[in-house]
Amino acid sequence: ALENPSRVDRIVVLNTPLLPGTEMPFVLKQYSIPIVCNFVAQDAMRSERFLEGGSAYAMDVDDTDRYRESFLESMMPGLALVDVMAKCKFNELLTKVEAKVKTTDLKIKVAWGMDDPYLSSLDAKAFCDGTGLEFVPVEGKAVFIVNMDYPESVCNAIGPFLRSSG
Repeated sequence: ALENPSRVDRIVVLNTPLLPGTEMPFVLKQYSIPIVCNFVAQDAMRSERFLEGGSAYAMDVDDTDRYRESFLESMMPGLALVDVMAKCKFNELLTKVEAKVKTTDLKIKVAWGMDDPYLSSLDAKAFCDGTGLEFVPVEGKAVFIVNMDYPESVCNAIGPFLRSSG
């Protein structure tokens, strides 16, 4: 979006790494560690557990069996994650994003689920302080997947920003 400002009116950022040097959660970092990645990629449920761990809600295994079935047949989702982690240079990407945010005219707001177990709100606040962006905490016990955990609270936090003119 920052590279195509003519196609974007405004941007909302929800619980994502923002500062260069942000420590990735170990459950993700494993996919970039030589040799270890070959083993973790074989566990089709590992990425699913990571997402569930970042949610305010835990699903019962009985409820998720049908949903997970297609992922249990192959280790391809894990191998795809290994490939993404190997190719994505997070620090370079975050440095580039930070530089572009500082120079863009786009309207940007950072809304944050304050109970995120993986990413610190302090980093998000520091990013906002350094770039001049507005930081808005999302009410409730919103965590990593803030838009799924508390959609009403997210709507309250970003709705006025999205509806505003100019």
